[in-house]
Amino acid sequence: MLSVNTKHRRHGRATIFEQDRRRAHDVHRPHQHGSEGRNSERRWATFAIAQNMRGNVRGYQAVSDSLRRGVSAVDVALSAGQSISDLLNELKAKALARPTHRLIRQAATP
Repeated sequence: MLSVNTKHRRHGRATIFEQDRRRAHDVHRPHQHGSEGRNSERRWATFAIAQNMRGNVRGYQAVSDSLRRGVSAVDVALSAGQSISDLLNELKAKALARPTHRLIRQAATP
């Protein structure tokens, strides 16, 4: 019985070794021969990942364009606010200058 168990263990080890050898061969074969062989699933997976990444990039570009438009809108609003502030300051200066001239004219006339 000892020899039967030993043969069984050797056969199990040999089977595992053969499976490992086949896996290693399948992994190294595309690199050695320049072809992918049975790895068409890898090509499809790579294609799917690339398509997903392209979609993400387009989404990021859309967000970037939207943010640029938002920045432009804020720049226009700031410029308009500055112009309005300048006009109000000018009107304030004119309003403060007028009563002084009226008071001087009224005081000068008898």
